[in-house]
Amino acid sequence: MLAFPLLAAGIATASRPLELAGAVLYAFALPLLAGLQLAVAARLRGRPLAPRLLLAGSALAVLVATGFALRFATQGFYGTAVELSTMLRYHALVNAIGFLGLGLLAWSLLRPRASYVAGA
Repeated sequence: MLAFPLLAAGIATASRPLELAGAVLYAFALPLLAGLQLAVAARLRGRPLAPRLLLAGSALAVLVATGFALRFATQGFYGTAVELSTMLRYHALVNAIGFLGLGLLAWSLLRPRASYVAGA
């Protein structure tokens, strides 16, 4: 929960240490989220394959997007890694379509089992 405020404060105030702290927190938290999504996809045996594959694709996309973000945030500390135009083009696209799009589609395709429906 601290990652975004630190990142935003660092960007808004041009404080590289705050920006880097927020980016590093994201770089640790988002792969954890990806791992949880992969675990859920693996545990959904007996459910349709499409949502499981979409969840796995979403998890992989967040790893790629996080890699771009971390490389961008650490430039200056470790040299030039990713140009802003590349970040805007690929990070946003992978995040929006890959992580969010595939993830939302997967969850919308998963219907509760009859035993979980109220009144059933």
